[in-house]
Amino acid sequence: MTDSYNKYDVVVVKFPFASSTKYKARPAVIISSSYYNHQSRETYLMFTRYEAGA
Repeated sequence: MTDSYNKYDVVVVKFPFASSTKYKARPAVIISSSYYNHQSRETYLMFTRYEAGA
């Protein structure tokens, strides 16, 4: 990730299929602190799932 993110930002990332070289866009929440994200080249995130009507 090349941009700076804040904790709890929601982003869309390419998530690979296990049996293929294809990807699908999936939502994820940034869980590392804003300070860490701005000081580091790494960002920790958690994939989440959205179900319409749930």
